[in-house]
Amino acid sequence: MFAAASLYGQTGTGYRSLKLIAGGGYGHYFNTFTNVQDQDIKNNRLSFSARLIWQPEHLIGLGIESGFYQFYSTTRIETGTTSQKLTTNMNVVPLFLSFSIRASRHFRVIFGTGGAIMNYSIQTNKSAKGKMTGHVLSMSDLSAGASWFVPAGKRLEFGTELRYLYLGKTSDHHISAMATVAYCIINKPIAKP
Repeated sequence: MFAAASLYGQTGTGYRSLKLIAGGGYGHYFNTFTNVQDQDIKNNRLSFSARLIWQPEHLIGLGIESGFYQFYSTTRIETGTTSQKLTTNMNVVPLFLSFSIRASRHFRVIFGTGGAIMNYSIQTNKSAKGKMTGHVLSMSDLSAGASWFVPAGKRLEFGTELRYLYLGKTSDHHISAMATVAYCIINKPIAKP
């Protein structure tokens, strides 16, 4: 869950709006492993996000966001008395409070901080019996990003978003590029004096 606050310049009529913004694309995990070879790590994976933002009179906005970021998967062969294949995966669901500044008509800068749920799995030889899963909560996280959008009518916007994500618990870094679509659920004009 991600909350967003937005600051907008006052020009003409103000609006109170509630927007649903969803996006998807690819992300890149910056490898922090010290015991796994680079060729064993898949660190370019899918990323998804969705947020609901309330913007009263285009001055300040507040909302919630959640997402699903696939950080990495690894595959390695462990040899000893027997040879076995180990596969690991990690994905992240962020829970952020965020601030968004509308820098120009089509451009927003986004900052956020909060927690994230880190989901991991470890599997031996693709066996259901050899699979272990778990969840870890990270609380010292932050994000920063930029969004470019173009209106396509009164209620619809299309755009792109570049987002940086940092997890404090593991000092992991992730950057993602997404295509986004926004739908304005409520858009009430407010008369200005």
